[in-house]
This record gives sequence, structure tokens and C-alpha cells, in this order.
Amino acid sequence: VETIRNLLLQFGIEVTQEDIRFCDRIQRIDYSRNFLLELSTCKEFIPLIKKFSKGKRYTNDPQYKTSAIFKNKQQYLIVYDKVSEITSVLFDKTYNNRSSKEYEVARLLQEHKKIHGLEVLRIEHRLLRSTSIYRELKDIIGHKPPFTFEEVFSSSVSSKVLGKHW
Repeated sequence: VETIRNLLLQFGIEVTQEDIRFCDRIQRIDYSRNFLLELSTCKEFIPLIKKFSKGKRYTNDPQYKTSAIFKNKQQYLIVYDKVSEITSVLFDKTYNNRSSKEYEVARLLQEHKKIHGLEVLRIEHRLLRSTSIYRELKDIIGHKPPFTFEEVFSSSVSSKVLGKHW
């Protein structure tokens, strides 16, 4: 159990030993990739993405002004401005921990963007139910579940899932 927990930590996934012991099925996986935009801004690019529905329902939620979200009950495809997401903490009047690392990173990133014009487009594909996870991964991985953590979190699987839905 500790080995699995350490493996997940290497991927940035923090779970307790109890989560691993008592979770017999994977309920959600997010695959993502960041793209550095050099010829455009996220503010220009995202409205273009919103024009394509690709058979998925587009959500125009005012909470997500800087993103395009295509979803159904089992999957989300989200395209958003990663820098804006990180720096949003700077403009959140309810956020009260100005000495946190999160706030410091946001402040530094905001300064970097002002100086260098940093534009990072984030694409995420979220598989929200175990049935959609199994359906998506069995053809990519090449066998039916159970899947190993190494298979689920390999970069080739991530690339194939993102490529399929992008």
C-alpha cells in the first residue's frame, strides 16, 4: 500500500493509505496537457474552441469565463487558461492565506506574465465514472481491467486519450 501511495505521489496525486486500501475501483481520472501559446493568447483562442461542439454539450457557465467545457454525464473535455486559474487566488477577496505557497506562486506567476507575456493553454479530459474509464482504456491499453497504475498513468495512454477527444 505504501509503494502505491509513493507511486501516486510521484504523479502529484496525494492519497491516504486508507484511500488505497478501501478503494476497489477507480472512479475518476483526469488526463491533461499544457500548451505554451506563442502566436495567440488564451483570451483569443478559447472563444474559437467554444464554436466547436464535437457532439458534446458545451457549457457556458459564467463561473468559467476563461474556459471552454464540453461534457456529458461520464466525461468532460475542458480547455482553459492555466495562468488565469493559478493567479485567480490573487483576486479572490475570500482567500485569507497570503503567506501560503499557493499565493506566493500565483504572485510570482502574475509578475512573470506581465514581463514575458506567458500564455499557457491547459487541456483536460476527465473520465468521471468507472464504466467510462474502463470503456476508454481497454482499447488503448489492449486488455480488459484490471489495469495497473503504470498502464493508467503512462504518458502514451494519456496522449492517446487526449488525442482521441481533442
